[in-house]
Amino acid sequence: QIEDEYYSVIRPKSNEKSDLRTLKKLSNTGVEYIEFRSLDLDPFSPTGITLETLNFVEIFLLYSAFLPSPNIDNDESLEIENNDLKVARYGRKPLQVLTKNGKSISLQDWAHTILEGMDSLSLDLGNNEKYLSSYKEIIKNNQGTLSELFLEKVLSSQLDYQEIGIALSEQNQKSFIERNTEKNKNYKILENEVDRSLLQQKNLELDDTKSFDTFLNDYF
Repeated sequence: QIEDEYYSVIRPKSNEKSDLRTLKKLSNTGVEYIEFRSLDLDPFSPTGITLETLNFVEIFLLYSAFLPSPNIDNDESLEIENNDLKVARYGRKPLQVLTKNGKSISLQDWAHTILEGMDSLSLDLGNNEKYLSSYKEIIKNNQGTLSELFLEKVLSSQLDYQEIGIALSEQNQKSFIERNTEKNKNYKILENEVDRSLLQQKNLELDDTKSFDTFLNDYF
């Protein structure tokens, strides 16, 4: 498999526009940005993520970047994998216990410690001292998460989760369709991008004279 199929939580990326393999691009240009891949789409936001969430993620990523990062051995790698699975499957379970350096710790306590560590960075980025309080309350009471809001919507309606997903999608689509294009400064840019993309597709198809075997041989 090629490096592009390496589905890690975070992937190093290059802005270089070429048919070179990812490792070659990174070797040429270095890591120009990282692709953060562990966020689910927010079904209640028309754009899939709110500005509030982006702000929080920025603080969290900077906090993580400044922490010491020694090499991970096999035992710690397995511990991380198990914790990740527990949170994904049972994160809403009261008093969910994880393992940190071989010792048990509750999800709430660990999350609170992380949020406490993010406080000073949050202030440095211009947020007020109470900015992270709402997140601490969410952790403390296990209420206000997207999973809790979505579950509440399922239980309070006569629809299943797929029907709710479709309804939210249609609602989000409608919010864009009903916007006044004259007041959207980016609308013309997006229209031009559509035209440019379709033209590029057409040119690529007209120029498609190489067999797949030849393309694959050239790529590798």
